[in-house]
Amino acid sequence: MAGRVIISALGGLKVPRRGTFNIVEPRKPQGALQSKAGVGLPAAQQSVSSSSSGIGGPFTEIAGSRTFHSTVRNLKSSDGLFVLEYYNLRQIKMVDGGGSSVIFNYDDYSP
Repeated sequence: MAGRVIISALGGLKVPRRGTFNIVEPRKPQGALQSKAGVGLPAAQQSVSSSSSGIGGPFTEIAGSRTFHSTVRNLKSSDGLFVLEYYNLRQIKMVDGGGSSVIFNYDDYSP
């Protein structure tokens, strides 16, 4: 009995004919200004004079100035097949935008 009800319900379904679908128009841009590609200009960096206090970018690394802590650290992959050994960064020397020497010191931490 239930099978006949399902068959009759399926028989009553109508298959839509091809080409009778309504196509939605794309939305028109809204707002005061329309978007444009490739119009933005990068902002100029503000430099810091050597007479002012504090540090300011852009920072430039001094070649060969990195020092590392002596403790070897291990980073294992999730499956345990790979192990990376590394040393934590201890100190790095840079020159700021005003030409002053800047030293960054880092603690030896264990992740």
